[in-house]
Amino acid sequence: MATPAVKVVSYQIIAGKIIQAQVGLRLRLAGDMIATKMKKNINISTRRFGPSAPGEMPHKDTGKLQQSIQVGMEKDEAVAVGAHVDYALRLELGSPEVAARPFIRPTFNEMLPVIRSLFS
Repeated sequence: MATPAVKVVSYQIIAGKIIQAQVGLRLRLAGDMIATKMKKNINISTRRFGPSAPGEMPHKDTGKLQQSIQVGMEKDEAVAVGAHVDYALRLELGSPEVAARPFIRPTFNEMLPVIRSLFS
């Protein structure tokens, strides 16, 4: 006759996995929300309103900057939002030739209260 086996389940491990999955989902949602807002913030047409002034969000000329904005996840632990055109960094930080027209930091700062509410 076989001895009955006792199975020990650690609810801490299960709860940890559930929490980690929820955090990952909320990080992805936060990244998507930031990217959407960033695209909306740079939707002012250069052709209609002229080029942006230093310190303002960049105006849309070809739409390449807007189209290059992407969200990436790193193992449900971090989310990255950025633009992948070669001039995105120069717009964000400025260069010796061009004054900064930041669009990443201002959008993140604008969305921070919403992002905080996702995790509270």
